[in-house]
Amino acid sequence: MGFDHKPGVRLGGNTKKEKTREELLEVVRAERAARNDVRRKATAAVVIQRFWRGWMARAALRRQNLQTLLQTYAPFVAQQEQYLTSEQVVADLLPRALMLLLPQAPGMPMDLTATRHAGSTPTAAGT
Repeated sequence: MGFDHKPGVRLGGNTKKEKTREELLEVVRAERAARNDVRRKATAAVVIQRFWRGWMARAALRRQNLQTLLQTYAPFVAQQEQYLTSEQVVADLLPRALMLLLPQAPGMPMDLTATRHAGSTPTAAGT
């Protein structure tokens, strides 16, 4: 009747297609390391971009302040009978001059020729 048939040997977990626990953990560790590497690279890129954008913004502000300073106060040097009020000195001249005195970082010198030859003639403040 079929009861005399011997059941076959099952090799369910012993095939090469299935990964062992150690192999699976190694794959998971490698994937985690790859994700962490991508995250570190993205963070580093953001830090570099933030530094560069800040650097460029400060350089542009420095050039703008120098140009405004030269356009506004150059006539006072040429015409010695003109005077500045204390409000002009405190509110405008002093902050701009102090910003220009901040140390310039090496490697990117300030271009003074671009501001000197802006094409506009300076006018006296208050006239």
